[in-house]
Formats: sequence, structure tokens, C-alpha cells
Amino acid sequence: MKSLFDTKISYYSNVEDNVGTEISLRDFLFCGKYKKQIEHIRSIKDEDQQKSLKKQLPLATISGTFAPTRKAENLVAHSNLLCIDIDKKDNMGVTWFEDLKHEWHNIPQILYAAHSVRGEGWFAIFHIAYPDKHKEQFKALQRDFANSGLIIDKSCKDVSRMRTISYDPDPYVNEAATLYNKVWVEPKPTIHIPYSGGDDIAQVEKCCHIITDRGIDITSTYDDWFHVGAALASLGERGRNLFHLVSSQNAKYKAAETDKKFDNFLSNVSSINIGTFFHICSQYGINWKEGRL
Repeated sequence: MKSLFDTKISYYSNVEDNVGTEISLRDFLFCGKYKKQIEHIRSIKDEDQQKSLKKQLPLATISGTFAPTRKAENLVAHSNLLCIDIDKKDNMGVTWFEDLKHEWHNIPQILYAAHSVRGEGWFAIFHIAYPDKHKEQFKALQRDFANSGLIIDKSCKDVSRMRTISYDPDPYVNEAATLYNKVWVEPKPTIHIPYSGGDDIAQVEKCCHIITDRGIDITSTYDDWFHVGAALASLGERGRNLFHLVSSQNAKYKAAETDKKFDNFLSNVSSINIGTFFHICSQYGINWKEGRL
């Protein structure tokens, strides 16, 4: 079986090069040719000087090959890979930032992760399921990392974004990276709609199966979490386990907190019906008619 590291990407000699040549991901990531230059850059304290020297290093478009020039519209073939940057300057309050190398194994969709060229940040390459939805998959990743307290560079949504070559003596490598299949769907603001009734519990369960099968988080904001819980509480105690199931798709899920919130819904909220749950599901492309029991 062909390794993901044999995937072809476009390689550029420096930031001025806009034509590039074809290279394998393996040759780009595991190249030791620029080790001394990179170590020299990391030894310099002056940030402007670091950035100037960095511009002399080669780069590559991790998400694919481009021709005749590097532009998003000139994408020849997507690599099914998406590279994110996690910069120190964007995450100054994260006390465990330097320990991220011990966390990569908890994210099975990461193929490779290492220190960036200046040694103050990280980059991670994900194996993505839907290359035709590059931006939507990036936004889903952006939300997942935000839920864990990390800000990733928004520039990474650009399919043609270049990655400067780097060096890490101990990178994280996962040849068996699984597919990241979450896709961000922009929710619409209106959520209160009437519901005509029907076999509520069976339809809700079908939606919940879709949510867990696809790993969709429909509770990414407190407002959505509140309305999902209040809607499920309209089913009485039958809705409690379903609220736990849906809430658990969020990285910040806590069972005790979810139980306490559901108790509050049962006692104090009666104006939100199950139609609100179905409406929120519809904003994420979830339709109970597609589900299973």
C-alpha cells in the first residue's frame, strides 16, 4: 500500500519562487539538508533577522500540486492533507504549549507534527476526508482546537498556503493516520420553529446516531447547547441520555455538568419543543430520515 508520505506536493526554492517543482511529502519533511541553517535561525534572538533568514529556505504546498503557478485556482491535485500552524504568539496563555508533542498521539487523524522553523510553534498535518471541502474541514479543525483552548492560524484555510521547511529531531509520525471527516456548516440564527409532531423519540434517536457516526458537534456554542438540551428535555427523562450523547461530541463535555443542566431544563424550561432540536440538526445537514435505529 502506498504511504501517505509518498504523496506528491509542489516544492518552491524560496518565497520568490511561484512556479515550483514536484516532490514527495517524505522528501520534504525528512530532509536534513537545512538542519544547520534552521538551528542557526533558532539561535538568533532578533525576530526580524530570523524572519529574513527564514525567507531564504525552501517551501512546499502540503495540500497539493499547482501549475503553472501557485494559486488556489491552479490546484492540479489535492493531496488529501491539510497542514495547520499553532503559533506561540497566538497562545501565550496556554501553559502546556511546549508539551503539545505528548498530545499528538491522542488525535489519530494527524499524520505528522513537529516544531516550526523558528522553534517557537508547531505544525501538524491532517489526513482529511473531503479535499473538495478544504475550507470547511479547516473550519471544523479550527473549532475543535478552540474547544481544547488552542488557536490555530486562520491562514491555513488557503489550499495553496506554503509551509517553510523545518527540522525536528523527534517529530511525531503516524503512518496509520485515519481520516478527519468533520465539516463545518455555518449555522443559521433562527432556531424557534413549530413542530407538527410524530414519533418524536424514534426520530431524535436516528438524528443522534448520525451525530455520533459522523462525529458532529451541534453544541459548539453555549446557545446551541442550551437550546439542544431544552428541546430534548421536552421529551422528559427519555431525553437525558440523548442529551449526554449529543453533548459528548464536544471536547469540553462533562457528565456531571450536563446532568445538572438537564435537571434545570426539566424544572424550569417549557417554552422550547423538540422542533428546535430538529431545526438545529438541519443546520448541520442532519436529517432523521437518513438515520438508523
